[in-house]
Amino acid sequence: MQVTTDWALKQNCNFHGNFRSVQTFGMYGRRGYYSAMMNIAEWIWNAHLARSFINGALLAKITGYDLLHQRSTTKYEMNKQGRTGNPV
Repeated sequence: MQVTTDWALKQNCNFHGNFRSVQTFGMYGRRGYYSAMMNIAEWIWNAHLARSFINGALLAKITGYDLLHQRSTTKYEMNKQGRTGNPV
């Protein structure tokens, strides 16, 4: 039996000077496959820092994705002949 799990925690913080921070930490996993390369647990941490200007009319934001560098860039698919791996 194959099982896919996906969960996340999100944190929003507002700071003095119109700064705002948002962080998301989560895990994506697959289990139950015969091949070890198909069974994964990827920890994902995304964060961004934003500051608003001109009474909220302008927003500057810097974003970091996958800060732990665990998200795989290869997508595995099954077809009739077997497994294939494609870079995403």
